[in-house]
Amino acid sequence: MAKVNKAYSLDMETIQMIEHYTHGGENSRSALVNNAIKWYVRGDIHQLLEQHEQLKENYNRVCNELYGDKPVHQSWWRRLLGLN
Repeated sequence: MAKVNKAYSLDMETIQMIEHYTHGGENSRSALVNNAIKWYVRGDIHQLLEQHEQLKENYNRVCNELYGDKPVHQSWWRRLLGLN
């Protein structure tokens, strides 16, 4: 793949995030930006959704291990409004 130099304007917060993540240039800034743009443009939201589902499953499993199957108490305001 050919490499092309282009200039784009980024806000200061983004530059600080890049500098922090690459440890001031120890890691490649270009690779970070390149990978981030490809990931964003491709819409790899499915990867995030899978990870989110795994996180929810792990959270529920740990809660069940810690607290068992205790009944969930309904909030007084939900009862008052008739929300179940």
